[in-house]
Parts: sequence; structure tokens; C-alpha cells
Amino acid sequence: MQSKRCENMSSTTKKAITVAQFITKAIRDSGKPQHAIARECGWNVPNIVTMVKQGRTRLPLDKVGPLAKSLEVDRVYLLWLAMHEYMPDTLEAVERVLGGTLLNPHEKELISAYRELTEGQDADIELHVGDALARVTLDGTVTVIKRVPKAGPTVALAAA
Repeated sequence: MQSKRCENMSSTTKKAITVAQFITKAIRDSGKPQHAIARECGWNVPNIVTMVKQGRTRLPLDKVGPLAKSLEVDRVYLLWLAMHEYMPDTLEAVERVLGGTLLNPHEKELISAYRELTEGQDADIELHVGDALARVTLDGTVTVIKRVPKAGPTVALAAA
């Protein structure tokens, strides 16, 4: 798929959030003390949470589930994020074997909504997230993304 600039739109790429940034925000949002999070994850030493938050140590994949549960975040997204950052080639191989991208339940609902809107037919789509816009056309010639910093969490999907 080719990327082009369109009138009144800027085509940009946004670097994905890091595991450390995601965990830092999730801990802050949870309001839990780090020693409680460490205990819930089975870590004997609470400073491991700090080390993961600071990006000094990687989140062990076997701790993705317990940490996601402790922080009340989506475990599929956290697993995808960790693999995307730590082992992108392995993630690509896993997704290739599974026949698609790892999706959390919310993302699966978005795909279901797309299928319902298009009545099972392929169609061009627009996705609005706050002030950001993504257009995807089926002919493969245009993908337009406009990203405005600090966009809100509102999401809208439209099939053309």
C-alpha cells in the first residue's frame, strides 16, 4: 500500500509507546504501590517494577499476564507490545503462523463493527481517534494519517 499526502492532511508516523512508558502510565493510573504490584506478579524484590518502568530491564514474558491483571490492562496488548519491542522478528513469525495480528477483544469488536457496516463487503474505511484520522482505500494507492498530539480517546469507524 502506498502512502501519499492529501489536501489538509499530513502523513505522519508515530513511534509506538514503549513497554516502560506503558507500564509507567498503567501504574500511575492504577494507584497501587509498586511493592503490591511486585507481590501480585510473584516478584520477591519490588525494585524489579522500577527497573521495568525505567526500561533498565525487560518485562519477562511469563510476567505479562500477572502484571496485566495487577494493573487491570489488556494482557494481549501488553504481550504484543513487549514482543513488538523486544523480539519483533519472533512476533512477526508468530503472527504469520497464526494467520494475522494478535488482537485484543476490543480490536476484534472493531473488526466485527467494520464487517457489519460493510455487510461483509470490502470497502474503503475511515478511522477517527480523537483528532487523528486514518483513511484506508482498497485499491492500495492511499493511506492517509493525520495525527494531532494529545488526541482524545474517542473512536469512530466509517465505511465508505
